[in-house]
Amino acid sequence: MRKKIAVLMLSSMLLLSSMLSASPVNAKADMSVTDDMPVSFEHSYVMAAEVTVNINGNNIYFPDQSPMIVNDRTMVPMRAIFEAFGARVEWYPEDEAVYAVLGNTDILLVIGYNEMAVGDYFVSLDAAPFIENGRTMVPLRAISEAFNAKVQWDANTRTVLISTDGYTPDIPKPVPSYPQNAMQQSSDSQPDESVQYPEVEVFNEVNRLRAENGLAPLTWSNSLAAVARAHSYDMAAGGYFSHTSLDGRSSSDRIENAGISYRRMAENIAAGQSTAAGAVDSWMNSEGHRANILDPELTHLGVGLAISEGSQYKYYWTQCFTGSAPAANITADNKLSMEHRVLDLVNAERAAYGLNALVWNESLADVARAHSYDMAVRGFFDHTNPDGLSPFDRIKQYGITYSVAAENIAEGQSTPEDVMNAWMNSPGHRANILNASLTELGVGLYISDYGYGYYWTQNFRTPR
Repeated sequence: MRKKIAVLMLSSMLLLSSMLSASPVNAKADMSVTDDMPVSFEHSYVMAAEVTVNINGNNIYFPDQSPMIVNDRTMVPMRAIFEAFGARVEWYPEDEAVYAVLGNTDILLVIGYNEMAVGDYFVSLDAAPFIENGRTMVPLRAISEAFNAKVQWDANTRTVLISTDGYTPDIPKPVPSYPQNAMQQSSDSQPDESVQYPEVEVFNEVNRLRAENGLAPLTWSNSLAAVARAHSYDMAAGGYFSHTSLDGRSSSDRIENAGISYRRMAENIAAGQSTAAGAVDSWMNSEGHRANILDPELTHLGVGLAISEGSQYKYYWTQCFTGSAPAANITADNKLSMEHRVLDLVNAERAAYGLNALVWNESLADVARAHSYDMAVRGFFDHTNPDGLSPFDRIKQYGITYSVAAENIAEGQSTPEDVMNAWMNSPGHRANILNASLTELGVGLYISDYGYGYYWTQNFRTPR
């Protein structure tokens, strides 16, 4: 057993600050057991399954490991008792140490060590913490009294009665970190009671990474966090890991079902990472997930964590992102200007290759606008619409004849420059833009509060 923390406790209280800098206290407890952890100690102990623990009139349930009597002291599983008090708790496997915080009180215990640090003071323990059946056992009375609770023993019912005597822990709410001038003052952007500290840790780390890359911070959303948390719990309970839930709902379905409007959305999921930092690191090492975190078009984020002891991965994380609806900011004249800007960019590309400039065709633009609108409203992305009509069918429906015709589509790009960059980096789309046989172009842009927000269509032709 390592004695590093015990030695540091005896020599200096610097231990607490060093542990906090190494691993934030806001992280959820990591209750994993490593091979070098002892499974028993040379103590005289008896099982105390008949002992009941009651806090403020509520019996505490210990599902995995019953209380034990060690040196006439009741020892209970760490997670259950700290969560019953509402404390935040962390397990440091390398040092076999338990660190817990409730309001302004912090506690440090080390496996096998007969002293407990409470703030700047040391408290002697009649029974040291130990591991039993993979559970960290801690002294009930010492912890309760450290949290300013009153402890009594009812011999008739063999019940440990704990009362906080009206004491309300001063537990700070998790608060997202924003640049001072970027704080969004709304009820949805202020974390509610359901928010967990690791979720906000992920949020704050995402904004730190965005700042490093010169991007605006995201705004916290309780509504998105509720959607994310529900999906994390669903994956844990359903035994699956996917963006599509077992009932067939997609990430966009779940967001829309919650009544959340958006012009752009994204979702990241992860499983198995026991800390917020671990989850973010895994996403940042994946190109697609990293792109979502650093997407300049996204404005809001909610994070959901589910911890399920009996599940395959135990820890399930979901990030739900949205971009705010821009419709009020872009007028019809703005959209018309953006469509014509695409024509200018197309002709600039063609000129670079010595090709003739295309001429604007308003009838083709009407065909393009109708298809962009249809994709947004009916929720598809394809050259062939749900009615089976191809681009050539739609062009003919408008009474337009052609000898050569072509179509490009795109979604999600918020500027003409972005959509042209996407098309020029795609061989098929690029070929249409640089087709020497084409002479006319119409562009249609539709902006939606849902889906990918921006829907683009280019329709080309050469008259007969």
